[in-house]
Parts: sequence; structure tokens; C-alpha cells
Amino acid sequence: VLTDTHAQVADAARRALVRFGEVIHNPEIQHAVPTLLAALDDPAAKTDAALRALLFTAFVHYIDAPSLALVVPILQRGMRARAAATKRNAAQIIGSMATLTDPADLAPYLSALVPQLRFVLVDPVPETRATAAKALGSLVRRLREERFPTLVADLVAVLKSDASGVDRAGAAQGLSEVLAGVGIARLEGLLPEISANCGSARAPVREGFMMLLVYLPTTFADDFQPFLPSVLPAVLSGLADENEQVRAAALRAGRILVASFAKSAVDLLLPELLASMHHAQWRIRHSSIELLGEFIHRIAGVSTTRQAERESFQVAAEGSGDDDDDEEAAMSDDEEEAQGMAASVNLRQQLIENLGEDRCHEILASLYVARSDVAAMVRQVSFSVWKTVVANTPRTVRECLPQIMDIVLGGLAAEAYDRRTTAARTLGDLVHKLGEAVMSRVVPILETALRGEAAGGAGGSIRHGVFIGLSEIL
Repeated sequence: VLTDTHAQVADAARRALVRFGEVIHNPEIQHAVPTLLAALDDPAAKTDAALRALLFTAFVHYIDAPSLALVVPILQRGMRARAAATKRNAAQIIGSMATLTDPADLAPYLSALVPQLRFVLVDPVPETRATAAKALGSLVRRLREERFPTLVADLVAVLKSDASGVDRAGAAQGLSEVLAGVGIARLEGLLPEISANCGSARAPVREGFMMLLVYLPTTFADDFQPFLPSVLPAVLSGLADENEQVRAAALRAGRILVASFAKSAVDLLLPELLASMHHAQWRIRHSSIELLGEFIHRIAGVSTTRQAERESFQVAAEGSGDDDDDEEAAMSDDEEEAQGMAASVNLRQQLIENLGEDRCHEILASLYVARSDVAAMVRQVSFSVWKTVVANTPRTVRECLPQIMDIVLGGLAAEAYDRRTTAARTLGDLVHKLGEAVMSRVVPILETALRGEAAGGAGGSIRHGVFIGLSEIL
């Protein structure tokens, strides 16, 4: 009626709105009534101003039913706007409003608000999707799942559909917030379906549920830790997926898990990462080493961004010198190298303090073996991580030699060609670089392994590996 072509009809509608604003009891809304009425009168020009006024209002009183009747149409208009900022403001107000109203007063508007929130949930801008997801979670947490009987099923259906990647990302983020609002028991019941769909035959489904594993750890925080044994195998398996989008989502999920639980779930994360470094698929080995590098920096409390910036500075400095400044550049390089060695020593000391010497040696042994991997990309990333932790390679190898030899013996006896070749290369590298200094320790380890299997009556796999190792030494 406000937009009626007859001037008297439109004026009568405006006077009715003014009378309607007089019955509002909430002081904060009452103060904003002129701004809200202007937004209803001229939505295209005044909606943004009304949303900002609501957003920056500090509410100390409950929003009553008359106030909702005035505010909700403006929020609906805001969520239909083209500008991402307008939609984001409207969704944020809805999320905050869930805690400021009586559920009985807000319930009649859910049939209009929830579909529009789901529309904002598929916005191309990630921040807008995140705001809409949090608003949905707040509504579910406040009004209970009974008022949203199909919401979880509808979001799961989007993850299983052939919708766009943005739609699946929005559905994944929204579902994680909704599950957090419903409670941990609901996630526990849904987890088998999540794990099963991460291995679906359809790539879009695998990507959608892998995206869900990106958001769940952040949403549930420490409450998600008990589910790590169920989730980690799916994430690590996704690292070798044939689809690039699925691999990217799996790597992102792995990084989120490492960032969230590196310090609180070492016993769950570290064994899985170390085991995956010897996987038959080179992509899994490559991604596992990347995740191990981030794990190391998280444990030691070192920023990976700062480390990357330092390496970039080194590369830039190497290509910017003049002939006249050779001596100064050499001194700068020496200082930079000394700083790098000091940082490596400090990082390793932090690892020993936080993980213990045995675990630290196990990590270093796995990295050393990975430096001889048959895949060039695996060798490259393992060497990069090794440099950040180790300042003196010969000394470190001597300290970790028993752990290295355990991995080498297992690799020499493995059925996979890649693992046998990697183990043989590692043994050859040990003897070539350290020579007699290591021979006196390697041969007794091989001899002990040979006698141990003979005494245990094993099937001969370790004996086979020992003989391959001896031939590599010779």
C-alpha cells in the first residue's frame, strides 16, 4: 500500500505505520522507529541505514512482538538485496535477535526467515555465507530442532546433490553450525553417514562432505576431538583422490585438524601422519609431510607465515646484489645462515620439550627417509621441512639412526616397489654420506634384526629386507 499510485492511499498507509510505531514497548526499537519507518517507506534507499541502526544498537531489553512486526520486513528486504554487505548485516541481526526475543514471538516468522537465510547461505562471498550459517545455528540453538524438522535433512541433501561448489560449501558451513546448535549427540548419530559419503562414488558428494569436515572442527572446537579416529582416515584417503577439488578439500580439512588439535591430540594425530608418510600413494605421502610440517610448527609455537616470509626474503636477497657489494652480501648470507641454524636448533629443542626425545627422533627419522622418496615432489617437501628442524644433518642422523633403520628395514621388506626403492636409497645415502662413521652401527643393527627374526620364527620378510640392505651397502 505504501507504493500505491494514489497519493492519498500511500499517505494513509504512512499514518498507519506511525500509529503502529506508537504501540512498541521496547525502548531501543522505539528510539529507532523513525529510521525503521523510513526504510519501510523507501526500501531501496533506506534499508541499509535501518540495518546499520539496528546493528549498532546495544539492546538491554527483550524485543517484543510489535517490535518484531516492524523489524522483520526490513530484515527480509535486506536478505533479498544485491549487496553482500546488506545481506550480511541482515543475517547478523537475525542471529543476534534469536537471543533477544521470546521463542513464541519469533516462531511465526520462521517460515519466511529460514528460506531467505538459506538463500544467503549460498552467496558467493565467504563472509556472507559464514554469517548466515551462524544465524541459522543461533536460531536452532534458541528455538530447538523441533521447530526445524527438515533443516538438517535438507542441508545433507544439498551436500549429496550436483549443486555448485559454492552451494555445497554454504550447505556444509550451515550444517556444521546447525549441528552445533542441536548438540553433540546429533553429530555422533550423523558421523557414520558423513564418513560413508566421504568415500562416495560421486566426486561432488565426496567434495561436499569433505567440506563439512573443514567446518566441523572449528564449530565444535574441543568437543570434536573424540571423533578424530573416525574422521582422520577419511581425510587422509581424500588426499589421494582422483578429483582435484576433493584433494584440495581434504588437504584443507587436514590443516584445520592440525591447527585445532596439534597440541591437545598428539597421540591421535602424530601416529596417523607418520604412518601416512609411508603410504603407497605418493599424493598422500606428499600431503602428510606438508601436514607434519604444520604440526611441527604448531607444537613449537612458530608461525608458518613468518617462516615463509623469511625464506622469500632470502630468495629475493640472493638475486639483488651488485659486484661492488660482494663482501657485504657474503656477510649478510653468513648472518642469515647463522640465524637459520639458531632457529632450527630452537625449533628442535621445542619439539623435544613438548613431545619427548623419542617422538622427536621418530619424526626426524621419517623425514630423513622421505628425502629419498621415489617421487620428486615428496623429496622436495620433505627436504623443506627437514631444513626448518635440523641444523646439523650428520649429527642428527647419528642420533636417530636406530629409528631410521627400523623404517628402512620395514621398507626393504615391503611389497610396494616405491617403499622398497625408497628404503634402499636411504640406506645407500647413509653409507655414502657418513661412510665408516655409520657402517659400524648399521651392520650390527642388520645383524640383530636377522637374528631376532630367526629366533622368532618369522616368515622371512625382515630377512629379505636385511639381505637387500646388505647388497646396497656392498
